[in-house]
Order: sequence, then C-alpha cells, then structure tokens
Amino acid sequence: MYASQKNVQILVALLKEHGVRHAVISPGSRNMALVRSLENDPFFTCYSVVDERSAAYFAIGVSLANDEAPVLLSCTSAQATRNYLPGLTEAYYRGTPIVAITADYRESHIGQGLMQTVDQMSMPKDTHKASVRLPVVSDEDDAWYCERLVNEALLELHHHGTGPVHIDLPIDEHWEGYVESLPSVKRIDRYTMQTPDLPPLGASKILVVVGEHAPFSAQQAQALEAFVEATGAVVYTTHLSNYHGAGSVNGSLVVLNLKGKGADAYTPELLITVGGQHGDYDIASVLNAMKPRHWRVSLDGRIQDTYGSLEAVFEMSEADFFSAYASRQVAEPSREFQATWEKANAERAIPDGLPLSHAFVAGVLAPQIPHGSSIHFAILSAYRNWSFFHLHPSIAGYSNVAAYGIDGCVSTFIGHSVATEELTFLVVGDLSFFYDMNSIGIRHVKNNARIILVNNNGGGEFRLYSHAADRYFGEDADTHIAAAGHHGMAQAWAESMGWLYRAVRTKQDLVDVADAFVSPSDKPFIIEVFTTMHDDSEGVRIIREANTHESLARRLAKRLPPSVADAVPPRVKELAKRVIKR
Repeated sequence: MYASQKNVQILVALLKEHGVRHAVISPGSRNMALVRSLENDPFFTCYSVVDERSAAYFAIGVSLANDEAPVLLSCTSAQATRNYLPGLTEAYYRGTPIVAITADYRESHIGQGLMQTVDQMSMPKDTHKASVRLPVVSDEDDAWYCERLVNEALLELHHHGTGPVHIDLPIDEHWEGYVESLPSVKRIDRYTMQTPDLPPLGASKILVVVGEHAPFSAQQAQALEAFVEATGAVVYTTHLSNYHGAGSVNGSLVVLNLKGKGADAYTPELLITVGGQHGDYDIASVLNAMKPRHWRVSLDGRIQDTYGSLEAVFEMSEADFFSAYASRQVAEPSREFQATWEKANAERAIPDGLPLSHAFVAGVLAPQIPHGSSIHFAILSAYRNWSFFHLHPSIAGYSNVAAYGIDGCVSTFIGHSVATEELTFLVVGDLSFFYDMNSIGIRHVKNNARIILVNNNGGGEFRLYSHAADRYFGEDADTHIAAAGHHGMAQAWAESMGWLYRAVRTKQDLVDVADAFVSPSDKPFIIEVFTTMHDDSEGVRIIREANTHESLARRLAKRLPPSVADAVPPRVKELAKRVIKR
C-alpha cells in the first residue's frame, strides 16, 4: 500500500531504483504519507528515532554498518528540519551518503504566516551536495519534473565523491488515500570511464545530434567516424556543429517531414547528444514528439533531460565515449537508417524565383564564402535561412545560441575577427545589429571583418508566416511585438567608424557586390540588404513547402489565422487532400 500522492509514489519508486534501502524515520503528520509508503514495502528497513538531531547521526551509523550504503531520513516540516543540520554537517564533511527528506507545504504557502512553515530550502551549503524541492504532481509535466529532480538528487550521492543530499517534499493533505502499486518511473544513470561496465547500445537506428561545437579535433573526428562505421549511425549537424565527417547530415530540411506518415523510417531508437545548444527549433520539436531513448555525453555530467526521455549521462570526453563503443561492436551494422537520411538530404530543393529576402541572400553568398573562413550567425532568422544552404566543410560556424538572446552577436564576431587573420563573417538582422552597433567602433577592428546586415525594418521573426504573432495578430504585431517602423539604416554609423558600406536594394545589387565583399580589402566591409518582413517570410515558406510532403490543407492552416483555419469545413479539407493526391 502506497500513498496516493503522486510525488510520494515517484520518490519511493526511485529510491528503490537507486538502491536506497534503509530509512530512519522521525514522527510527524506532514511526512506520514511517505512513512506509510516506506513501512508497507518490504524493500525498506525502517528505524524509528524521535529526535531528528539524533536521527541524522543514527543514519550515519547505519550507513557505516552497511559498507557506506545510502540511508534516508524522514521528518515533518518546520523546526524538525533544523534539527538535522548538525548530523548533516558531519555527513557532508565525512562523505556519508544520506538522503534527508523533509516534508513541507507548497512553496506558495511559505512565508504567509501558516503554522509549521519555514524556508526549508535555506539549509547551509555544507549540509548537502544537492538540494531539490519536488512539485505537487498534478499532470504529466509535473511528473516528469519530479522524476528528474529525484534522479538528480540521488545521483549526487556518489558524484565526485560521496555525501548527503536534501529532498524537500511538499504535501497538501496528510493522507489522501492509497494505491496498491507504484508507477513505472524512469531511472537516470550516470557513467564515467571508471564505470566497470558501460551499458549496451541496444539499438540499430542511432541518431547522434551535434549541437554548437568547436571545430572537431582530429582525435574527436576519428572517434566519431569510427563509431559511425561500427554502428551505422546518422550524425545530425547544423552550421554550428563543425563536424563534416562520415555519417553527417545537415538535416534542416529533412526534419520537415519527420511528423506523421512515413516518419518511422527516420525515427531513432537511440538518440545521442553531444556539444552545446543546437538552436534548431525544428529538430527540437521532432525529438520532443518522438521521445527516443536519450544518452547525453558531456564532461560536465549534468542531468539535462531536454526531450523528456533521458536515460543516461556519460561524464566523459566525446572521443572516449565514441572510441569505447566503436571498439565493442563486432557485427556488421545495418546501413538502412543511414541511407534513408542521406537520400532525403540529397533530395533537398531550393526553388528559383525567391524574392529579395534573407533566404535569397543566403543562397547567393553561401557558395561564395571563402574556404577557411569563419561565419557567425545571429539567432533565429539569420541562423534558419542559412541552414537551408551548404557551406564548405572548411568554414567554421558560430552563434550565441547558448543563452539565445539578440544582444552581443556583433561584439562576439568583432572579438573573433580581431583575434584571427582569416576573413570572418557575421549574418545579422537589423534589430540585433542596432542593439550592439557600438561594437563596430572598437579600435581593434581589422580589415578581415565582414557584416551581412539584412534590414527588414523590424523583428521579422514575429512576422514569419508560421509564427503565432503573425497568425493571430497580423500587422497588429508590428507596433510592439515586432518593433517595426524604426526606419534605421547603418550607413552613417558604419562609414563614420571607417567601414566600407554598400546598400543592396535589388537582387542585382547583391550579385554585383558579392565578389568584392568576399575578397580582401583595405577596410572592414558591411553590406546592408533592404528587404521586407513579408518577403523574408515568403522566402522561408517557399523553401519549406518545396521540401515538405504535408497536405495543402495543413499548409493553408499554417498561413491562415487560427479562427479562419478552424472554420474551414471538413469537405473543403477533404477536397484539398484529393487535389494533392492528383
């Protein structure tokens, strides 16, 4: 019999998964749901100690007698929690794995004058290695969050040495009834190179997603290529991944078809992520929907359950991880998954007739960026439009996608260009540029700096045909959401700072200036391309629709305001499907 509170059930289930068998319990009302769940499960050995101060020290003794196994403490709320502090301090400096579970009220009740409420998250930092407050679980998202927090805390018991952790458990009602069994929960594991036995891959369809990453070293590239050869894995990359070896697929257009019919052929059984933030909303949406088993490989060892399906974290270098798994594969892998992705990527289509837009700019300039150069992208529109086009493998790509803000991209680019002799490019929109425009006047600026400024007189991201602001508000989004109508241009400022400047107002203007722009010059160089938010949106739409198999009805739904799309009669939607089939 277990308490009906979901957070209690998840906690108890994960305590069992992580092998926490011993429980030292102090009396109280707020913790009785947990206590009844523990004492009714033969997995746990329970001890009753009235004094919480004594209970914490008692738990240290129990751990010592069981080869320093983890031991949990349970107490009620308020002052009782403070009595754990002396024993937890001893456990912290001694390195004893104690799980201190303090029952509590909801966070919204703390500090409101209710009886038996204190700030139980204010425990001194040298009483715990990790401290988490669980949610009261009312939906699937709460359950996912609760599972993740419990896993984080319990994994910290033996992470970089041993020691105590703190879990704060909010309870609305002392007792709400019971259930006969615990729910299925997701245990997350952490592995290092010192782990005796790494888990088997257990998959033939493996997708490696490389986020923002410094250019791969020879050792890193060789290890990943060996893994691809041994497993038949696909490596999903963007311009920020800086990997161009075996198995790599720049799948920005492939992912448009990874929902609905036919998606199974592209769906991985195992997802492996390396590097930082990829900044790619399309692949993020797809992976969130697919929820394949997820392994995260990073030296930081952090628990980051990006897609709600994290199974393991490998706290080791990428080279060590890929080398370890490449060496243990003996059977010839299937190449079908790889071939499916590569075929779809080879079929990407860029239609003729794009308007003067950010997409058109990328299409003209991407093939002309000199080999060995570096290119920086502002977030969202700049990054999206250039992802439709290939860059030479020798070109390194960068973007401030880690924190994902519009500020600072110009300064980051300037810093990079100053510290190298190679041509360095920046692709940026008007709002981002004007936000950070002072940086082009830094006195260290060199002649290798190149800026592609696409000025659509507003925040074009918010007027993209598929964006909620455009669909719901249309032109009304311009005033504040898209910040349109500032009528700014960079010429006066750029020229006063000693930059070459060229305005581009037609397609031919861009073609005419391209050669000079990508060539060496005696000054830094900026071109300002004047587009409209409508044309920038159309450029994206045209390319996406040329590379997607979705129905006409669904395309119309994306372009119409929701109220109109919802009103389309079913017979009209069916007719649209027949037209597509013909």
